[in-house]
Amino acid sequence: AAVGLASSMMLSQWATFSGGDVLEGSVFLGAGDLIGSGMATLVNVHGDDRAWVLEGAGFAALAGGLALSRWSTYQGSDIGLTATMMAIGAVHGSFLPGAWGEDDRDHVWAGTQAGAGAGLIAGALLSQVVDLEGLDVLEVAMMAAAGDSIAFGISQWAIFDDPSTFRALEIGGLGLTTIGLLTSPSSTFDGPDRLLVLHGALYGTLLGGLAPALWQSDDGRFD
Repeated sequence: AAVGLASSMMLSQWATFSGGDVLEGSVFLGAGDLIGSGMATLVNVHGDDRAWVLEGAGFAALAGGLALSRWSTYQGSDIGLTATMMAIGAVHGSFLPGAWGEDDRDHVWAGTQAGAGAGLIAGALLSQVVDLEGLDVLEVAMMAAAGDSIAFGISQWAIFDDPSTFRALEIGGLGLTTIGLLTSPSSTFDGPDRLLVLHGALYGTLLGGLAPALWQSDDGRFD
């Protein structure tokens, strides 16, 4: 506490921070702690070493957040993008242990923590370099969900084992999230476009559900 008090007093004389800047630093600190806690569990770091990981990750994120706060600004859609990326990070972080065969509750929770923290920081950084409106953020979220759905469906059709299924989810979801981030600023959807997207989803669901019958044998088994 004394070290934090003294360092904060000195920092306040060297640089000027607004209340929003301090809040941003605090949010980054929380994200860093999430990353540190999750990664420590994922790589089986315990005891004093775990404390050092938490300290290092939290301090690094705090320093980065305070540095970023000097030139960052956040509008409503920026906060939405940050929250969306945090959610995507949490979901895909929870898949990470399964990708290498560790699917117990502790490792899944650790992956969720690390992914949420990484997604929050990634979202905050992306919001400063890409100009997305609210519907653009929704498009990114829908692309992520579509990627996960496609990957899961293919993995079930191809009868992947569990680790391969989780790897497919990581590739599909994160891959389409990236595509969504790249294409959403230049894409627009008017009324007919939205209707087409809705019909495409419905037709895809129907045809995708019927597709396995194409290679199902008469005895109900898949060749």
